[in-house]
Amino acid sequence: MFLSTESPSHSVRATPFKGGELVIVGGESHKTGIVKVDGDRVAAFRDDDGVVHSVSPICTHLYCQVGFNAAERSWDCPCHGSSFATDGAVIEGPAVNPLERKEL
Repeated sequence: MFLSTESPSHSVRATPFKGGELVIVGGESHKTGIVKVDGDRVAAFRDDDGVVHSVSPICTHLYCQVGFNAAERSWDCPCHGSSFATDGAVIEGPAVNPLERKEL
């Protein structure tokens, strides 16, 4: 399983282990990405306290895949501009429903 970073040409190894925790190897700059867990895509973000927030990477507006905005620390949809907090809550529409939370 790999964790994609802001740079499409760079990936780091992400290893799940007991308890559903996601271990992200690669340093501070590699705290976010879209990972595959049991065949499903998951948008994962590790906050400053080390807590991993995992949500669906699919926008609830028209189902485009979100990407991480490092400057705003949000999941943003490139299709129509919806923005979501790292826990999936809607920051800005047109989406009105949050991203679905996912268990790791």
